[in-house]
Amino acid sequence: MRRCDVLVIGGGVVGQATAFWLLRKAPGLEVVVLERDPTYREASSGLSTGGIRQQFGTRLNIEIARDAVRFYERSREELGTEGEIAFRQHGYLFLARSGQWPMLRERAALARATGVPVEELSPAEIEQAVPGLDAGDLVGGTFCPTDGYLDPASVLAAFRRAAKALGARQETGEATAFERTGTELSRALLADGGEIAADRFVLAAGGLSGRLAAELGASLPVRRLRRQVHVVMPRLPLPGDIPLTIDPSGLHFRPEAGGRLLVAHTTRRDGYDLPLEWDREAFLEELWEPLARRVPSLAELRLEHGWAGYYDENTVDHNAIVGSLPGVGNAYVATGFSGHGLMQSPSVTRGLAELMLEGHYETLDLTPLGPDRFATGRLIVEPAVI
Repeated sequence: MRRCDVLVIGGGVVGQATAFWLLRKAPGLEVVVLERDPTYREASSGLSTGGIRQQFGTRLNIEIARDAVRFYERSREELGTEGEIAFRQHGYLFLARSGQWPMLRERAALARATGVPVEELSPAEIEQAVPGLDAGDLVGGTFCPTDGYLDPASVLAAFRRAAKALGARQETGEATAFERTGTELSRALLADGGEIAADRFVLAAGGLSGRLAAELGASLPVRRLRRQVHVVMPRLPLPGDIPLTIDPSGLHFRPEAGGRLLVAHTTRRDGYDLPLEWDREAFLEELWEPLARRVPSLAELRLEHGWAGYYDENTVDHNAIVGSLPGVGNAYVATGFSGHGLMQSPSVTRGLAELMLEGHYETLDLTPLGPDRFATGRLIVEPAVI
C-alpha cells in the first residue's frame, strides 16, 4: 500500500495548484496528485474559454480575482521559466440595457473601491471598443482593461510542471471509496483495487467532488453541468484585440487565433451529467441570431467546430466551496467553482494550503466559502455569473 502526507484527488488546475502551494510552503512534504484520466479529455481545466475577470458582485470574489490577475501577470516568476503563460489582457466588457445598468454600475463602484480599474462606457464608446457592434438598445457598459484570457491547457501544464518540480508525485487512479479511523480518513480505495494512505486528503475533483463527499457522509451541492464553446470564422473578422464581450443575455464572445471568435452561452440543450459531445445545432438554433443582432456583420460566418466541457456547478449559490469538510477531521475540499476555477485557482488554492499548514487563512480570508455555510444558511450569492 502506498502512503503520503497529502493525497490530492483531482489533477486539474485546482489540484495541481493545491500541490504547488503546499510544497512551496512546506518543502519536503510528500504530496500525491491522483488523476483518473491522464489524457485530460474530460478535464474542465483544458476545456474552458480561459477567461479571467475581476468584475463580480461580491467583494470577496473581486479580491480573489484581483489577486489571481496579479499572479498570472507574474506567472514566469511564480511558476518558473517553464511556467510562462500568455495572458492576453484585452479586458472584459459587460453590456447593459436600462434595467441592468444600475446593477452594473454598483458592481463597477465596488470593484473600484477594491482597487480594480473598472470603467463605465457610453454606447458610443462601446461601439468604438468593438467595431461593428450595435449598441442601439444599450445604455452603457463596464470595462476592466486588466481582465483578459489565458490558454487553459498552458495553465494546467504550467501548474503541473511546477508541482512536479517541487516534488509532487503524479499518479493515475480513481478514488471510489475511503476508510476511516474514528473521525478521520485513513486511506483512499481505488477503482483498480489499490489503496493510498495519507495524513490529509483534498477533494479537488471538479464536478465529481460531490459524489466523493457523499462517500464520506457529507453533502456538497456540486454537479457536472455541460457547457459548450463554438468556434466561428466571420466573413469580416473583428480586430484581434477586442475585449471579451458579454451581451445582456449572457451570450459572450472573444477573439481567437486567425480572426476566429469563441462564442459561448448556456443553451436549452445543456444540462447536468450529459455526455461531452459538441452540439452543432445548439449554436445554429439558439446563438447565431442573437449574436448577429449584436454584431450585424456576424450574420455571415462559418461555424468551424466546437467542444463541450463541465462546470463543477455549485447548484446553491454558484460560488467556490473551499475549506475543511464538516465531520471529517483531515479532509478538505476545493470545488464548486461554477466556471471560475481557472481564474480563481491561484488565490483559492494558496489559501487552502495556508489553512492546511497553519490552521488559518493568512492572505485572503476564505472562511465565507467554507462548506459549512450550506448547513448554517450563510450563503454567498454571486449575481455576476455567466
